[in-house]
Amino acid sequence: MSDKFNVLCVDDEPNLLHAIRLLLHPMRSTLEAHFATSGEQALELLHKTQFDVMVTDIRMPGIDGTQLLNAVHAMYPKVACIVLTGQADREDVARKVDCGFQYLAKPCHATDIVNAIVRASGSI
Repeated sequence: MSDKFNVLCVDDEPNLLHAIRLLLHPMRSTLEAHFATSGEQALELLHKTQFDVMVTDIRMPGIDGTQLLNAVHAMYPKVACIVLTGQADREDVARKVDCGFQYLAKPCHATDIVNAIVRASGSI
């Protein structure tokens, strides 16, 4: 990888975001991670920064993950999307979302999250 890539992680659970921050910290020379605790905050960050990958939960208050995924697909179609959720099943999400995404069920192994982000970034 020659350039850093930008990752946006969205979840209303601060402890999960903190865990992902710790997971991604060793990769700080190749990626820049940003964190949002809501769909609204994620959209604000997306307007300011070009992201390569977004990891989002589905069930969040306000703008939920399916609405966020559809908005990102419409406004930023090059952003690779990963759904990390323990609440929704894959088929239900697929019916509500107009774009492709990778699905990871909570809980999952830390290496699964990191590998999904790296694959989605096109860096391997």
